[in-house]
Amino acid sequence: DIAARFAQQIGRVDSGEWWRVLTAMFLHGDTLHLLFNMYALWLFGPVLERRFGVASFIALYAAGGVTGGMLFQLVEKNPLAAAVGSSGAIFGLLGALLAASFRQRHTRAGAAAFGQLTLLLAINLALPLFVPNIAWEAHLGGLAAGMAVALVWDHMPLPGRAAAWRR
Repeated sequence: DIAARFAQQIGRVDSGEWWRVLTAMFLHGDTLHLLFNMYALWLFGPVLERRFGVASFIALYAAGGVTGGMLFQLVEKNPLAAAVGSSGAIFGLLGALLAASFRQRHTRAGAAAFGQLTLLLAINLALPLFVPNIAWEAHLGGLAAGMAVALVWDHMPLPGRAAAWRR
């Protein structure tokens, strides 16, 4: 079974199979999980990719996914617990968008975007309270990573050699 070979399993990662934190981002528990994540990527990905560039976007996505997996690994105490999905990476994108819209909240469009993102995040962060087996740790870790990365990047210039250094 592919999930058993590549899912993030707490005990196996603790015993040295660290790569499972990465491979779990490409697996999903069911079709609905995959569709939700793909829809979010389609909805929010192009905005960030245009803003930061392809390489930086990929780095942001990976940072959200890995940080989400790391937080799941640190918080979850059951060595048999396992997680799959790209939700940490998706929440990383949402965190970056939230950071950008927060700075623009004094405009009408910025306030609307910030309010909509805040509501969307509140719903998705509450989802684990009602739906079992959702790794809320991955959501929070990805969100924090996306916000942190976007805040740092916004203070770095886009053109020239600095853009390569940022990536």
